[in-house]
Amino acid sequence: MSDEYRRRGQKFRELAALFMGAEGIPVRPRQVARTFAAMFDLDSDERGDLQGLSDWAIVTRANQTLDPTGALREAAEAAEADSKGRYAAVLYRRGYGAGEQLAVLRLVDFAHLLKRADP
Repeated sequence: MSDEYRRRGQKFRELAALFMGAEGIPVRPRQVARTFAAMFDLDSDERGDLQGLSDWAIVTRANQTLDPTGALREAAEAAEADSKGRYAAVLYRRGYGAGEQLAVLRLVDFAHLLKRADP
């Protein structure tokens, strides 16, 4: 993976975290491991790209093409590794603002959110 793609991914993680923070959701972007030793730090934070939520693993993807199934699969792996019950993926769409990016999640998680929002 080239440095350009890493920077794009980190920039999108930060944008998504800023947007969610402005909406009152306390997340922080995962920092990219800067050294070889840091990549194998067993005491590191959770695996998701947006961290800080107790029951959610969230990954972000800023790829050239949209791959919701692959992104959701990665989110499921992060949730399993972190022992979290729910997961989602945030996908970058070129030409759209932060609030217009796509969030992909399972129907069961969507139903859970709707029940909480409109009891």
